[in-house]
Amino acid sequence: MAETDAVALDHGGRRVLLKWHKLRRAPDHPPFSLDNLRVGVQLGASVEVDLRLLADNAWVCLHDDTLDRETDGAGPVRAIDTEAARTLRIAGADYPPPLLADLTAALADAAPGACLQFDLKQDAGEISDDAIAIFAEAVAAVARHCLLSGEDWQAVQRLGAGVAGLRLGYDPCRYIEQRSFARPSDIEGFVAEAARTAPEADAFYVHHGLVTTGLALGVNPIAALNRHGAFVDVWTLDPTTQDAARILADVVAAGADQITTNDPPGLARLWRERAWEATPYTLTPRAS
Repeated sequence: MAETDAVALDHGGRRVLLKWHKLRRAPDHPPFSLDNLRVGVQLGASVEVDLRLLADNAWVCLHDDTLDRETDGAGPVRAIDTEAARTLRIAGADYPPPLLADLTAALADAAPGACLQFDLKQDAGEISDDAIAIFAEAVAAVARHCLLSGEDWQAVQRLGAGVAGLRLGYDPCRYIEQRSFARPSDIEGFVAEAARTAPEADAFYVHHGLVTTGLALGVNPIAALNRHGAFVDVWTLDPTTQDAARILADVVAAGADQITTNDPPGLARLWRERAWEATPYTLTPRAS
């Protein structure tokens, strides 16, 4: 396997997946590359894209609600249709933002264990019946290789309900931004609320700062969520993150099933080096 094709860490025989954030195989790669998607799913990797709606209810792979930062276009994503989206180019690259059908077509040769996570960026009230039908048609045949997640659990349920075999995930990050975490009960209450909000979730997504803050308070939020039968992804950790080595050691030891990163090979190298430095770390705002 090439150095740029890191898919997991080994921790005493336990496999901790490295999820390729925005389909990045390396930190200098532009996001949302179909070439990287094809490589990743053939390796059995976990990979992630963001999904937004276009004006014609088709789905496009973009994070922001405007085109300005991620593409050579301008204005709201929701204001353009499929034809217009095909003429755009991802910033720093010579390819358009992929459409949902482009993404699912790449899963035809996916290896066992490969997972394409769709991170939904629309709220429930923004999703029409037509958009649901378009999503279901594109995903149905490859649902075993897919997971739909988002910050709005109702939106995730609404979009994913009609696709047999599709796993669903919940990211309670909106609640993190509204709270302080100064006592063990704050962490315990947050985990309990996340589990109540999305009791059917197959996966939960938590910021690494919440995990390390919880551990410092004597509470392991990963273990607590695992007890609900859920897979836990810790986001977004890169070798350039402040105190990355210590955070990596902590989240792996705490039982993380997966770590989201923009630099899979770099994080794999950091893990192999075991260069841990125990320095204080506090919860930081959402940066995904």
